Amino acid sequence: MAVVLSITLGFAQTFVGSIRSTADQEAVPYACVIACHQSDGKLIVGALSKDDGSFSLTVPATEHFYIEVRYMGYKSKKITDVKNTDLGMILLESATQKLSEVVVSGQRKLVRQKTDRLVFDINRSPMASIGDAVEALNVTPGLNVQNNSIAIIGKQTVMVMINDRIVKMTGADLLNYLHTIPAQNILQIEVITTPPARYDAEGNSGLINIRLKASDNDSWSNQLRSTFRQGMYATWGLGNTFAYNQGKVSLLGSLNADKGYRGQKVNSEIDYPEETWMNRMNMKSKTDNIATHIGFDYRLSPKSAFGFFYSGSWSNHDETDSFLSNIYHSQTDKTQLGKVLSNGTNDQDGHVHSANAHYTRSLNDRGFKLSADVDYFNYKNGQNRHINSITQRDITHVFDSQNIGMQDVNNISVKIDFDQPIQKGMITYGAKWINTQTNNKAGLYRLVGGKSIMDPNQSNTFDYTENIGALYFDVAKAVDDKWSFKGGLRMEYTQTIGYTAQYNQEDRNDDRKFFPTVYLTYTPNQKNVFNLNYSRRISRPGFWSLNPFKFYLNATTYQEGTPDLKPEISDNIELQHIYKGCLITKLYGIIFSDGFGNIPFVDKADKMLVGKSANFWDGYAIGLNETYLYNPTQWWNTVSTAAVYKMDGHLKKELHLDMKPLVG
Repeated sequence: MAVVLSITLGFAQTFVGSIRSTADQEAVPYACVIACHQSDGKLIVGALSKDDGSFSLTVPATEHFYIEVRYMGYKSKKITDVKNTDLGMILLESATQKLSEVVVSGQRKLVRQKTDRLVFDINRSPMASIGDAVEALNVTPGLNVQNNSIAIIGKQTVMVMINDRIVKMTGADLLNYLHTIPAQNILQIEVITTPPARYDAEGNSGLINIRLKASDNDSWSNQLRSTFRQGMYATWGLGNTFAYNQGKVSLLGSLNADKGYRGQKVNSEIDYPEETWMNRMNMKSKTDNIATHIGFDYRLSPKSAFGFFYSGSWSNHDETDSFLSNIYHSQTDKTQLGKVLSNGTNDQDGHVHSANAHYTRSLNDRGFKLSADVDYFNYKNGQNRHINSITQRDITHVFDSQNIGMQDVNNISVKIDFDQPIQKGMITYGAKWINTQTNNKAGLYRLVGGKSIMDPNQSNTFDYTENIGALYFDVAKAVDDKWSFKGGLRMEYTQTIGYTAQYNQEDRNDDRKFFPTVYLTYTPNQKNVFNLNYSRRISRPGFWSLNPFKFYLNATTYQEGTPDLKPEISDNIELQHIYKGCLITKLYGIIFSDGFGNIPFVDKADKMLVGKSANFWDGYAIGLNETYLYNPTQWWNTVSTAAVYKMDGHLKKELHLDMKPLVG
């Protein structure tokens, strides 16, 4: 199909616009934009769209010509009403059959640099026809998948999105879900190392956005899979995924189960003024898990759609552990003064429920779009820990107790976003509100003479409420053929309230912070792309780090939180160069302020090891990543990455820890 413009010109005119896919509003680079004589169809002039989908076509003085937009795998676009030289946003629909003719062709690169993210076109990789989303992430430049975690090289565990929506799962639960997505259903994987203002400022680990292909109409599929992993202990898994698309309706359903164990061994040493404790701990825990995911989408009209997604998982992570501490006079004098022997069991069960309802609507034909989301998340984790500890010294002391705990977290969030095209660019703005309610109960019971007696001094209820309100604004613009810019600002207001029943203590914190983001991209030619970006991020402490209650692990060790713990702030800067779409060099630096965590203090008087939350460090990290993509054939591609980095931190002046690393 063609765009026919019956225009008589006495001078050249330049037509501009932007080309995007109707499926996800994604830019379509290297699309053919041509002008031809209406009488015989002969080519007058042609151009290709840029990486951001924009194009500029100058048509010399002629009579009766038409403009046609073509791209492999899409239907040609038909435009019947052109009022000016700005054609606005042109949306291409996915074609059900191959185009029989292409006048001008351009090959899309496997890796592209957008202003604020790196785009990996997995659809063009041999991985597109085999494997699942986890295997696709494993060959994505800059990512590392191992030990039940997904990370950007040089950063921590990342948040994963599917079509711009956060998947509220982590660890094994997240990997199990991603195993349900066939690689052939993935269009692109976007690696966002410094997220723009549109996204929450929480976390310094970046985002991965998996963009799925639009499902073919009148189709369904079913996938059955099994897995086996061998570590210290074996685990196995079984799962099934069903997908259906008919007319305006799309459905997705999956069910997965995992069963097995994992283990851990830890050795440590504590030096007291008059003696040394040599500790050894062994732990074994179940990894039994059942998870289900259900998705539904309905297209109300060509301009609007709504849908929902539900994810649930039920886990059994029962643990057994043993702890042995041999007490000596000193490191050099191995005269044994006594020992502590502990055995523990922990009946641990939990479940997670996550639901999302979403609505999108195009407000005009030029790409002005509204999207709204409502999310609900519930997490419950129950623990029943039994500890039997015997201390043998001059006299024998028995510590026999039961520690019962329950965590119940409820989170609800509402957000609204607007995408408004401008000439050679896009403005996005929106708002978000998040409410989190957490209830944490812990009870310690002494087991004396076969009876269970509650210890009120070691039992507690902690209620925690967090409200976050956010406003953001982003503007992205192509300055010219070589330079593009994106900048934004996000403001987040945080209010927290923590109540500790044991101490009848309420702690309130209010915080307002601004998070700027800046991106600059320079493309001097088709072989080279340079990108420079900066962002500020925040990491807020969880309720377990704020609860001042003492939670005993055994007779000589307990943990407690700090109510006035401050969030960690990080400033990130990155410089990246892509050469010929296959050699990626990235240099980055991060400055950390008010870093927090659980650090050990030694109570020398009572000979107790105390784990306490604190803002105890500031620091920095610098790194260099080199990634090379080699594609010798259409069925074979390799991704090789070398990374070096240095992270350095120092304790805050007011903190002095009497610690040293163990050798051997």
